[in-house]
Amino acid sequence: MRKLENDVKHTLDADFRDRPIGDITSAEINRWITDNRCLGSYAIHNAVKALKRILRLAVAEGLLEKSPAEGIPTPPRPARSKQSMIPVIT
Repeated sequence: MRKLENDVKHTLDADFRDRPIGDITSAEINRWITDNRCLGSYAIHNAVKALKRILRLAVAEGLLEKSPAEGIPTPPRPARSKQSMIPVIT
């Protein structure tokens, strides 16, 4: 939950905070992804995953009939650096 909160607070909150969840459209989500590429691929990847999760929960709770994020591909997460794959010497 802490990670989800962090992703929402630092990326999605500014653009979707004051919007009723039922007013968010697929076009707005696509535009948000395109307009926020400057955040970095890892941040965008996590934010889109968080938004999709929130919208799926809204569907499960009966707040939405269908998620506007359905069918929108999650931007790829960047590849891990080769250095991060080197085992730690113990």
